[in-house]
Amino acid sequence: MLLYLTKQSTDLPVDINEVKEHLHIEDTLDDTYIYSLIESAIAYIEQKTKRLLTKHYAQFLVEQASGEVYLPYGNIIVSAARTEKGNLTANADYVVPFLGSMVKFNKSHLNVTIDFDCGYQTIPADIKHALLMIIGTMYEQRIDVTFGVQSFKAHFSSEMLLARHKL
Repeated sequence: MLLYLTKQSTDLPVDINEVKEHLHIEDTLDDTYIYSLIESAIAYIEQKTKRLLTKHYAQFLVEQASGEVYLPYGNIIVSAARTEKGNLTANADYVVPFLGSMVKFNKSHLNVTIDFDCGYQTIPADIKHALLMIIGTMYEQRIDVTFGVQSFKAHFSSEMLLARHKL
């Protein structure tokens, strides 16, 4: 199986003004640093949930497609499936559940290329809030170790917000 992935959207799930409002920052001194935190938090959430937060276009090549073929990143919208002999027909040759992560083939096909979009069109509110929480933690805790301070994980954490989105 091979996967080709290209990013379609350059939009971030949160903009710097939302982050600065969340952090109660009014100046522009840390803007470059905040942008790097946004990118780091996005990468962390994508790794944790196995989903892409922004829209991407992907091609997935499968040597033998039969039964259920699971595609990466979730929230897929299949635009085409084809073999070397030509295009496959949706509903006749394959079925895609609504916003699922798999394609079900009705019969076996060799060397299938599946074109699909993945990622969120609009980021869910709980993921957005988790993203802001993670950025806030990274902004406030700039080193891995703190001395002389006891800290506790909040009961309502970003991990809880992301849990239902994990693939």
